[in-house]
Amino acid sequence: MTLTENSRSNSLNLIRFVCACFVLLSHLDWIAGNSRDFLRSSGVYSVSVFFGLSGFLLAASLDGRGTHSRFLWNRFLRIYPGFIVSLAVISFIFAPIYHQIECKHNCYLSSLTLIRYFIFNLTVHITEPEIIGTLEKSSVPSWNPPYWTLEYEILCYFLLFGLARLFKSKLLVLSVTLI
Repeated sequence: MTLTENSRSNSLNLIRFVCACFVLLSHLDWIAGNSRDFLRSSGVYSVSVFFGLSGFLLAASLDGRGTHSRFLWNRFLRIYPGFIVSLAVISFIFAPIYHQIECKHNCYLSSLTLIRYFIFNLTVHITEPEIIGTLEKSSVPSWNPPYWTLEYEILCYFLLFGLARLFKSKLLVLSVTLI
């Protein structure tokens, strides 16, 4: 059994899960207004380990598949639908509720502001990181700070796709030698 055949049940997924938990804890600590050095540094290191292992598993996955275009389609389905749902929930549910609770009087939050936030961020190139009129008293400057990583993640997928096309079936060997 190769790494590709067993990539869903290998021990690297456990390590990635632990790393994701540390990242989540460091983000929650930041959102709560704390800045514990241990959580912050463990979050930074965990992101690096998580993305390194994910890159290795993606290279193995791409190397073992028949078509590279299927790889891109699977990456799209893994990221974009969830991103759109998250963007819509923030735009049309969380931001209006937060704004109503925070204002406690007749503040004005235009539906055009919410629509603008939603539409301008549809491409995952985040041009509107905040919804004007919300989060003004919050320690967090934007509704979903990790959104900025999606653009780079997608660029890395295309880079990996390009390398796979260039080196055909030698991508796994290339990824191991680069690590």
